[in-house]
Amino acid sequence: ESPWEPLHVERGLSGEDSAVTLLGVEAPHNVNDHRSQRPEDLLDTIIHTASTAGCNNSHVPGELLVIMSPEHAETLASHGWTRDDVKNYIHEGAVVPAEMADRGGRKLDEGLIVDGMVHITRSPADVVLVVAGDAGRHTMIAHGFGGSSESQTVPVRFP
Repeated sequence: ESPWEPLHVERGLSGEDSAVTLLGVEAPHNVNDHRSQRPEDLLDTIIHTASTAGCNNSHVPGELLVIMSPEHAETLASHGWTRDDVKNYIHEGAVVPAEMADRGGRKLDEGLIVDGMVHITRSPADVVLVVAGDAGRHTMIAHGFGGSSESQTVPVRFP
């Protein structure tokens, strides 16, 4: 159960539509947070898991898939947090120190560095947030491939 509208509705399709979203991502990372009760604490755990120097997005910011458990989503929604609030918070906080991001990957574009940090997403719109799963206080994150691929959501038509 999601406290927010489905991703396909956020992307302009009808709530009556069935849809599929495809995106290319790295292997997912589990976010194991069983104790956080405040939205900021939970989201900081997610952000710290996502902010890794060797991920694709640390060199070229792009989409970040966040597959949130219903329990984590309810923790946020019960404090009045909207999907946009969550996406904004993740975008603002998910950064990598520039000196770490520039070590092993492509040469870092100097225009990406703000106050010595590199955002792993270009904007809150790059945070692809879905609620899925069952009981358990786990979330998964998966980095996209920087700007080289973009998720697509399309309606599924049944005969």
